[in-house]
Amino acid sequence: MNGDPLAGLAPFDMHGAGPRSAPIHHGRPRGAGWVRVADLANLSTGRLHGAVERMAERRHYPDRASRAAGFALITASAVASLAERCVSSTPLPRLRPASTWWLMSDWANVTAVAVEERATLEPTPRQLRAALVEALGPLYASLAGLLRFPEVAQWAQVASSLYLAALDRQPAGRRDAAALVDAACRDGATLERARPRLAWFDYAGDEHALVTRRVCCFNYRGQSDANCGAECPIPSPADRLACAIERLDDEASSSPIPLRQKGR
Repeated sequence: MNGDPLAGLAPFDMHGAGPRSAPIHHGRPRGAGWVRVADLANLSTGRLHGAVERMAERRHYPDRASRAAGFALITASAVASLAERCVSSTPLPRLRPASTWWLMSDWANVTAVAVEERATLEPTPRQLRAALVEALGPLYASLAGLLRFPEVAQWAQVASSLYLAALDRQPAGRRDAAALVDAACRDGATLERARPRLAWFDYAGDEHALVTRRVCCFNYRGQSDANCGAECPIPSPADRLACAIERLDDEASSSPIPLRQKGR
């Protein structure tokens, strides 16, 4: 990639991107590597097919299901900040496909988002739902047409990322954060069927959520040859819980701040 792909862009606002979300910028990008979401969703451009094929080659995804589920899961980072913003009562950008751009790597990671307009929505569950459907609905409809992988199965990958992003943003109020995203997904249709399963457990005197996807992301068929641990629907509940606790143990051992103090 030649030059700085973020040249000429400004941060959309003061909201900082979380570990699961791509930062959002304002302006029209000029550098290489950017793709307008509307062009990606338009099958006649060939951009979606090209992006999926490059991702599949890099990640060794052998079939339609692993490619579609993997692409949906990876691109969830483009909208994860909407959930973060909602739980922190920050206005939501309008990620309209015609005026929204993604900076995508050959691995299909969305490393940055650029929007050409300043329009925002109120940070409510209803508006969060509207923003998500507006941002990703056309793209996932096209992905379903290209790879014959159901839209609800694609949204299942996104939904788990939204819950996890919201929980990251509000560690001291996890149930409230999860309830907010849950309310946004209660559309009586696709999003509601895509919601992950949530179970709560205690660790170091604090409450944590075990978020399990409704549909497998098929990552085990690709390069990693392994499932996604605590979020994966394939292992037993006991194995998922053990994986979540092991992850928390690793975080606690590597942090100078005791886990029970974080977010308090």
